[in-house]
Amino acid sequence: MRNGKRILFVDDDRHLTRSMHDFLVHEGYDVATASTAEAALKAIEKDAPDLIILDISMPGMGGIGFLKQISNDDGTLRHPVLVLTARAAMNEFFTMLAVDGFLSKPCSEIEILRMINKILDKNRHTTHAVRKILIGEDDPLIIPNLAKSFTSAGFQVHTVSTGPEILEQAVTRSPDIIIVKELFPGMNGSAVSRLLKSIPKTENIPIVVHDETRDGGRQPLHKADKYLFSAQSFDLLTAVNSLL
Repeated sequence: MRNGKRILFVDDDRHLTRSMHDFLVHEGYDVATASTAEAALKAIEKDAPDLIILDISMPGMGGIGFLKQISNDDGTLRHPVLVLTARAAMNEFFTMLAVDGFLSKPCSEIEILRMINKILDKNRHTTHAVRKILIGEDDPLIIPNLAKSFTSAGFQVHTVSTGPEILEQAVTRSPDIIIVKELFPGMNGSAVSRLLKSIPKTENIPIVVHDETRDGGRQPLHKADKYLFSAQSFDLLTAVNSLL
């Protein structure tokens, strides 16, 4: 990956998906693919892309349903989207939405690449920057809801399930903020916080450690910027916003 940009290609045409994956990887992009809108939503929760290339006619909720799922209350989209569809007559319809670009099939790889570069270049010069959050959570029942809450709040979310993983990803991803639970496999949250605060590359990253098993009467030794006695999404989001 030469340019550090991540693209999510969403299309149920397996041949097109495979060829575009190989082409964009060759061009230096980190490429993920999904064949349904539902799979694309799960991919976004795992690792938010810099650009989504979206087909409209897919099984399940389809592209229109997907756009509704990633829309803010004001109608804007939480991620840049390039619509790629054989339904060329819908060009005017999509210009009324907040999508960043529209291309009708068939189109060449060069046309797609030109539009990708245009969209990414435009977003590079906007004043709004997506905040990156790294979340340490090992409960598979909690992870989706937590990721959805922060994605809806405009964060790019990446989750890990062990202490060593959060140390590695903190160094490589340089998130804007980190959340980690105190009772965490491999290394508890307080230990993670102490180590990250001792590393020059991560010492200035705000860290929220949370532990709903304690009542606040006494706290373990830690260097977290905030120690929270709750695991509720609202409380965690409030704590995060107070530090950014």
